[in-house]
Amino acid sequence: MERRVVDPVTQVEWIVPRFATEEGTLARARADREGRLTDLRLSPDHCAGYPLWGVDGMIDDPGAVGVPEALLGPLLRWQELWASGCDVFEGWRSAEAEERWLALGRELHTELEAALWLTTRVHASF
Repeated sequence: MERRVVDPVTQVEWIVPRFATEEGTLARARADREGRLTDLRLSPDHCAGYPLWGVDGMIDDPGAVGVPEALLGPLLRWQELWASGCDVFEGWRSAEAEERWLALGRELHTELEAALWLTTRVHASF
């Protein structure tokens, strides 16, 4: 069953993810209400080093937007799996490779959300 909290100012109900606390979710609600949450998109691209995009385009330095160092290697590997396994014109070389890549992407999305919960909305675009 999902945990939920209600923003005391707006009365909007927020789902509390497994990785978050009720207090942290209320802090996120406050940051959202005050316009302090930024947006980050997780999406591969052939021109990107990291599969991360902000409102102004490609993010070259994930640490500058708060991405933990421990996620940098996994993000690069996920990007490389896509670049080597998915042809621009032909698509994925195999359904199994695509499913593995999607599963890793979902894991990375959750890890990014957990790491950036108080400051950033992380959008999965894959």
